[in-house]
Amino acid sequence: MLYFCHYIPMVRVYNVEILTLQKIKINQAVGVCHIDTSSWSRSHPAFLELGSAPGEIEVCHWIF
Repeated sequence: MLYFCHYIPMVRVYNVEILTLQKIKINQAVGVCHIDTSSWSRSHPAFLELGSAPGEIEVCHWIF
């Protein structure tokens, strides 16, 4: 179900299959990665949790 459509610049989207060690597909996921985080707040939970800062890392969401 789609509730809201929007565009965010500097984002990469990945469609991946989750496999067992025997290469059997068990799930599928979509990854949305924010490439440029330099304008984000230093207090964003992703930076606090990972011990990083804006512009140093990409931040990704995984949707299963």
